Amino acid sequence: MRRVLVLGWSAAGADLAREIPDPGVLTVLALLDDPPAGLPAACLRAGDPTDHGAIEAAISGIDPDIVVLLAGANGGGEPIARHARAALAALHVSRVTPRPVPIVVGQHSSAHARRLRLADPRIRAISRAELAARSLVLSSTDRARTTAQEALALDPRLSPQAVRHAGDRPVSLVAAHRALLDRRAVPLVMTRDGAELDLNDPAAATIRPGDGLLLLRRDG
Repeated sequence: MRRVLVLGWSAAGADLAREIPDPGVLTVLALLDDPPAGLPAACLRAGDPTDHGAIEAAISGIDPDIVVLLAGANGGGEPIARHARAALAALHVSRVTPRPVPIVVGQHSSAHARRLRLADPRIRAISRAELAARSLVLSSTDRARTTAQEALALDPRLSPQAVRHAGDRPVSLVAAHRALLDRRAVPLVMTRDGAELDLNDPAAATIRPGDGLLLLRRDG
């Protein structure tokens, strides 16, 4: 299961927690007395999300697969000040995290996006709405979807898309995969009868009528 470190907490964090199937993958570093609603107590790591020492200790403690910074949670003041604090925290995360971990900075605007990407291509600044939408693959469990998640966080041309097999005959997953590649898309996970089905499961070798697929698509 993917490990997600969230620095700070705000309404955007609540959006993120609602979208992730297993909120237990989150570790929240924030100045809170109690864990946010819907999160286990073990998810809360008390500390200042802008303090370099607290950030380094959290990263060392959980070795996250993705780091999310919430600008709205990093103290009061004007929006530009909150954005600046989040940007500085993201740059510090990039310095103390040597491996290719996506660093997502949730902000009210993307004014700092280009400068942050120039400083470190792992950093992506996104809005609150984008943060919720792109959390669809945060709980990836296999290498193929792990690679897809990292790419989604780093490449703005990639986006998730949910589709359903509307035909009346089963289709081979191999054949569907080849057809999807021609459309610049790859399947990440299958859904059947309301449950998630791993693509490595033998039962997923055939796509049945009504089955769903979560795709990763490249635009352009």
